[in-house]
Amino acid sequence: DTEMTRTRLQIQSLARNSASPDEASFMIAQKVFKRLYEGETPLYRQVHVAILDKLRETCKRLPRELVNWLSYKPLDRDVSIALLSAGSVVNISDFDLMLSKKLDSGRNAAAVDFAAFIVARCVVQ
Repeated sequence: DTEMTRTRLQIQSLARNSASPDEASFMIAQKVFKRLYEGETPLYRQVHVAILDKLRETCKRLPRELVNWLSYKPLDRDVSIALLSAGSVVNISDFDLMLSKKLDSGRNAAAVDFAAFIVARCVVQ
């Protein structure tokens, strides 16, 4: 946990101290986002989402861009849950719009399954 915190802060510091902090954070976030899909464990996803959250502090457009990047990927429940669970890492309104487009009038089974999962989780909690 201490090493993870130190790494997050180092990445954020690199971005902040660059000539263009917003652009540096954006570029780092792109690479972190791509790697988010490579890990299979919750801890792996949690670390990458925590890094994205730190980069969000420097790059204000990141929550909207993350949803944009998600829209070009196949829907992955674990990645989506990790991003949504982190609070303001993604723009919820944009995520909702992206998910509604992916539902494709009920023709996208993965999106329908994910939407049903979210509704069930909200009702239970």
